[in-house]
Parts: sequence; structure tokens; C-alpha cells
Amino acid sequence: MSRHIGCVASDNVIFCKCPPKTTSEDGRERAIATRRRGRARGENGPPCRVRECGLSLAGSANAENFIKSGVQGTQVGGQMIAGIVGGAPWDVAMGKAHLKSNGQLKVEVVGLVLTTPIIAADPVFPILEVCGSLVCQKTAAGDPTNEQVATTGGFPLSPVTGDAEVKATITLPAVCVAPIVLLRVSAVDSGFFAPECMGGAGTCTATGVAVPIECTGPWIAASGF
Repeated sequence: MSRHIGCVASDNVIFCKCPPKTTSEDGRERAIATRRRGRARGENGPPCRVRECGLSLAGSANAENFIKSGVQGTQVGGQMIAGIVGGAPWDVAMGKAHLKSNGQLKVEVVGLVLTTPIIAADPVFPILEVCGSLVCQKTAAGDPTNEQVATTGGFPLSPVTGDAEVKATITLPAVCVAPIVLLRVSAVDSGFFAPECMGGAGTCTATGVAVPIECTGPWIAASGF
């Protein structure tokens, strides 16, 4: 529950004290307009305007921006964040990550490709889907590590252009210190599991058939600059 300018917000419902009655012409007209436009029930009777409270609540159209940043690909293979290993180096031509206070997460990337493609004609192979994960620093005293607190389902990653858009609503923790949004592997091309490809002989063939791994794969990009 929060209070502001004589208003009370509880369970996403705002209650306001309506302005007192007045004998002045201007005051009377203002009070009438307030009651006509009201959408919250006043504590002292008729409704009054929600916007007079000056509140921004989760779930409202004016949700606060928690994260608004660019996106960077993994710089070195095996880089660890929150115990999640990074994939081989990936480049991002353009990207942005946006997380709001109502849990709305949106990550857009253009040109997310392997720095050194496995297949020259398919710079994204073997990734077919990506997902978004929110990572926060652990709150225990003396613990400098991070942990994953929420994740989305899988979204397509174009094997030709390396473009993807992750858009979902996640459940946010009560507190999140040093938040990071990760883009993780959610589905892999079945051709990657062929013996000739796994052996590193350079004879990998993309099949276009996705093998889901439920957002348990390595991270290949993250919020940052």
C-alpha cells in the first residue's frame, strides 16, 4: 500500500479523497468536473479523478521503466553470468532490452549472428529459438553472485538475418539488485546433433527442425552497452 497526495493505492485500486464542497463559482465547477470524470471511489463519498493521485502502479498503462538499454552479444566463449555459461562469441548489429514495472519484457535484436559462423550460408546456425531471462544479484549478505529469477518461453530467431523479438510478461521479485536481461538458447537445429557436426569436422548441415531445450541453453546476448 502506498500513499500520495491524500490518496491510497491497494491491490491496484486507487482511492482518493474528493475535494471539499465550496461556495465559490470556480471551486464548484472544478468539483463537479472532478466527480464526473472520476473512476476511483472516494473515501468521503463521490468518485474523484485517479490522475490527481500522481501514482504509477504495476499493471497500469504508465508502468515505470526498470530496464531500458542496448543489447550486446557474448564477447568470449564460456563467459558466466548467474551460473549460466555463455555460448561462442556472438555479434549484435542492433538491439534493445526493455523491462517495465508490470513485468512486461521486450527484447529486440537485429543481426544477432555468430562471430565465426559454423556454416557460412547460415550465420545463426544452430540456434532456432531464443528466450529472455531476468537475472538479479543475490540479496544474502556477502554473496556477490547472481541468480536467474524469471524466464520467458521461446521465440523464433531468423537463421538468415539473425533477427528476433522476445515479448512476454514475467513475474518480478519484490527486490532486484543489479538486474540483467539475458537472451538464452531455447531451441537448437537438429542438424547440430549429427555425429559429423558434433565431431567438429566442419560437415554440419542445417535441417530447420527445432529441438526444444526449454530455455536451458547458454546465453548469447545480454542487456548492456
